[in-house]
Amino acid sequence: MFLLSEKANIIVAMKKVTLRPICLLMVLANAAFLVSCGGSGSSVSYASKPYTVSYYDDAPTPNLIGYSYVMKDSNAETMGHRQSYGDGSYYDYVSRSGAIVTAVGSHWVFDGFSGTYADNSSVDLKSITGDCSVYAHFKEIGYTYDIVYYNDDNEVDSAASQLGIRWATPVALPSFSSYQQTDYANPTSTPDGNWGYDYVNPGDNALAKPDFYADKDPAKAALPSEWTFTSGPADPSGSAMAGTIYAVTALNDSHQTNPTYPIYLSNGTSWINLGDLASGLKIALRARYAQLKHAFTVTFYNQKPTASVTPTALATLKVPFNESFALTADGTTVTATYDSLISSFNNPHKTWEGFYTNCAGVKLYENKTVSDLRVMADCSFYPVD
Repeated sequence: MFLLSEKANIIVAMKKVTLRPICLLMVLANAAFLVSCGGSGSSVSYASKPYTVSYYDDAPTPNLIGYSYVMKDSNAETMGHRQSYGDGSYYDYVSRSGAIVTAVGSHWVFDGFSGTYADNSSVDLKSITGDCSVYAHFKEIGYTYDIVYYNDDNEVDSAASQLGIRWATPVALPSFSSYQQTDYANPTSTPDGNWGYDYVNPGDNALAKPDFYADKDPAKAALPSEWTFTSGPADPSGSAMAGTIYAVTALNDSHQTNPTYPIYLSNGTSWINLGDLASGLKIALRARYAQLKHAFTVTFYNQKPTASVTPTALATLKVPFNESFALTADGTTVTATYDSLISSFNNPHKTWEGFYTNCAGVKLYENKTVSDLRVMADCSFYPVD
């Protein structure tokens, strides 16, 4: 048996053996903590303090627009911690320098940030090596615009339209036939044409090409085939030749440091506001034709034309679509008259009949008999008595 005092000593000894490893771990942990928190002379420390990159716009007195914290040799191409302007807006990557562009139609486009370190070496935002400031810089680029032509079916004529053209590039209006125009020499080639009518230039009926007018022009005034370009700091005033196109060069964007180029077109008596280059200008021009009745040919033969018979033509008369002509035959002379046009020939026949020709595919008239001398297509007339 153990005495009470001996048993107590044994228990104390056992506790000391059990606690020794725990105390050793605590000592090691405390030592590691003290090393990691050591001063500048310590051989082990936290990572270095991050560098600060400050971003500025290109205003005459540059404004701080943002900054980023990056570690040594890290990438700072993305601006963080954006600063707002006094009006609460944020940087929009638009030039605030107020510098004047060298050509009408040009504008400033953001081209990146650049700056130098204290030793005048260039900042590479992909690999920062110290605190630095960088400033926005811009390059000059010309705006482009489109001229979109609409035919008389109110459809865009893609082949004629001019896309991505720069200011003052010569503009020559196209020449194309109406989409309503029937090809009377080959009617089946234009089944959707408006039979019986010709679509011609309103000012010169001998021309098939249309006039063009600006879509926004209520007067629908014809524009010349070539345009004149001009510009000024204020909206145009007074009159100008039709086809004069004018650009406003004032610094008129939201913070009055860049031109947006409002564009005006003269129709000869007034200026039409077309929009502005900065908004992606599309000038819509529409074709306008004069619609005239087509003059069909009435041909008189000595006998009925058939697949096996080629008769002799005796006379012809031009008659507009859906108009009637007068015909007299007294046994000696045959006279066909429309308005001031007269066609006369000697022939003993008094009764004549006709049918429509050259209108393949036009079911209303193809090979139908001419009624009441009303001309709806080319006609062949022949004696029947």
